[in-house]
Amino acid sequence: MKFTPSYVSHEAISSLRAYTPSTSSTVINGTLDGFKTIFRAEGASGLWRGLNVTLVAALPSTVIYYVGYDVLRSKLKVYGANNKNFDIYSPLLAGCIARSISATIISPLELTRTIMQSSSSMQLSVVTSGLKQLIKTDGLRTLWAGLLPTLWRDVPFSAAYWFGYEQISSMLTHEYDTGAKSFTTTFVSGALSGSIAAVLTNPFDVAKTARQVALNNNNGFGSLPAAGSFNPQTSASNVKVTSIIRNIIANEGWAGLYTGLAPRLIKIAPACAIMITSYEFGKSLFIK
Repeated sequence: MKFTPSYVSHEAISSLRAYTPSTSSTVINGTLDGFKTIFRAEGASGLWRGLNVTLVAALPSTVIYYVGYDVLRSKLKVYGANNKNFDIYSPLLAGCIARSISATIISPLELTRTIMQSSSSMQLSVVTSGLKQLIKTDGLRTLWAGLLPTLWRDVPFSAAYWFGYEQISSMLTHEYDTGAKSFTTTFVSGALSGSIAAVLTNPFDVAKTARQVALNNNNGFGSLPAAGSFNPQTSASNVKVTSIIRNIIANEGWAGLYTGLAPRLIKIAPACAIMITSYEFGKSLFIK
């Protein structure tokens, strides 16, 4: 099974969400204007900044996540065979555990990707050199500086996604009496459940981006304002997720927690649909 195409096709959206204008006078009004601004400033290549790091992270992350979920789901099904209520919520638990493991392993690559996307002139060699300096100064724990916000976002997302996917796909399969998940059922269920999960967890995504970009600023990767109104002068590795969220609410109101929701939905809905369809198709091939 190959999952990388969906990462390639949606990397432009990720670049837009992490993009910070090089001048304070630059104002981005909406998703489309963001695409135009990046294109004018950096050309088409700017929309795919950080793609190489994303691809390196995508394969192991996807394999760990989906294989982990499948194994855990199977084990929990056996455990809850005589308990219908447990079986209903087992996708939620399996999704949480699988995502926690995957996010922890991939966190250093995710941090590197965010740093690359947050600068208009970053080369991989420069970022690597900067990361080495960070490790020398602050130790290896620096590479996991953004893990907690990532878990705050990804674990609830995974729980909501898998619970929603199993419920929606089961409902659609029953409604149309197909007896098995069709391509359309799988694709639609993936897109809908991914969209719902994205809306529910967007505040944590904003906090995660703010923290990682702030770490970027504090360690010489460039003078860039953090996401939302989070103050990058505070040590990024010591700031709590709840503190970041409170800071954003105080400066921008509750709407600040949904900064970047539109491009995130544009990315996540089709990505989730493609990923789950590939997963189900690949699994059916192995079963046969």
